[in-house]
Amino acid sequence: MLQALSTHSSMENYLIRSYKRSFNGFAAKLTNEEAKKLASFKEVVSVFPSKVYHLHTTRSWDFLGLNQTTKHNATAESNVIVGVIDSGIWPESDSFSDEGFGPPPKKWKGAYDAIADGNDLLSVSLGPESSSEFYLDPIAIGAFHAAEKGVLVVQSAGNSGLAGFQSVESVAPWILSVAASTTDRHFVNKVVLGNGKTLTVRT
Repeated sequence: MLQALSTHSSMENYLIRSYKRSFNGFAAKLTNEEAKKLASFKEVVSVFPSKVYHLHTTRSWDFLGLNQTTKHNATAESNVIVGVIDSGIWPESDSFSDEGFGPPPKKWKGAYDAIADGNDLLSVSLGPESSSEFYLDPIAIGAFHAAEKGVLVVQSAGNSGLAGFQSVESVAPWILSVAASTTDRHFVNKVVLGNGKTLTVRT
C-alpha cells in the first residue's frame, strides 16, 4: 500500500511500525499530500496525524492518601495483569544504560502489544491538548480493540474536552474515565515586587 504512494522511494523510507494483532495498521512518515492520497484508498478506514500527548497526573497514589504499607488482598489481586502506558521515559537516560549488565534473562520481555501479552487492564493517564470525537481519537480506537479482547482500558478524564476548558476529553463509552474533583497540590514560587521585596507564594 505504501509503495503506491511513490515510485521513487522504497517502503522502508516510510514505514515506522506495523500492527497486526488487534487490528491491521501502521505508522509511517508521510507528507500531507501522501496522507491525503493514502486516505483516498478504498482499503483504508482512517488516517490520523501524529499527536503529542500530555500526562494528566503524576501522583495519584499520594493524592488518594495511599501509602507503601497498604494491605493487599491476595484473592482480588491474583491472576491480574495491569499494563501501564509508559510515558515520560527518555531512553538515552543513564538509568537505562546497559553498561555493567549481562544479557537479560529469557523470561524478561518488552513489547508494544499489551493485548497479546494477556493484560486484563490498561492504564492511560495522558491525553492530547485538545479533544476530538472519540471515533477520531487514536486512543479511543485502540481502546475499542482492547475492549473487544476483554481488556478494560482506564483513562484519566482530562480537562480539555470538546466543550472547552474543564470539560472531559475521555468520552468513549468503552473506556473507564477517572477524574478527581479537587486537588491537594500547590505550586510554590517567588515573586519579586517593584520595591525589591520578594514574596514566596503558592497557587
